[in-house]
Amino acid sequence: MAVVDVPAHTQPDPVEVRRRLQEQGVKFLLSSFVELAGVPKAKLVPIAHWEDVARDGAGLDGIEKGLDAGSLNERNMYEVSKEVLRREGIAVLPATLKDAVDALEADEVIRAALGDEYAQTYIAAKRAEWEEYHNFVSQWEIDHYVDLY
Repeated sequence: MAVVDVPAHTQPDPVEVRRRLQEQGVKFLLSSFVELAGVPKAKLVPIAHWEDVARDGAGLDGIEKGLDAGSLNERNMYEVSKEVLRREGIAVLPATLKDAVDALEADEVIRAALGDEYAQTYIAAKRAEWEEYHNFVSQWEIDHYVDLY
């Protein structure tokens, strides 16, 4: 674990922080943040893109563009029908890894925040992971289908 001491009363220079961490062999940073709704989150950030995250990160893109975050939703979304979701224009998270990777590949903001090289490498790795999973024949499939054919 690398540590960069920064006095509490000063704002660290992101370029200097990145330089000092790289000297210690750090390749990724675990960045923690709190969503606008108050939910704590964390993500790995390639050290080469630390300045972007320290400056504004992908999470602030909507704020910079003045996008409406919408009204507070306190419903249990598992209980809301697909028809109501469609009518209210509520998007559903990707159901599979393939769908999630497709969404990532189409998201210019997130790809820009990750950096092109990292984003393409990550997308390729996740596509290979999906392919391996998708081509695997499970015990359930064997038990249910082997006698049918």
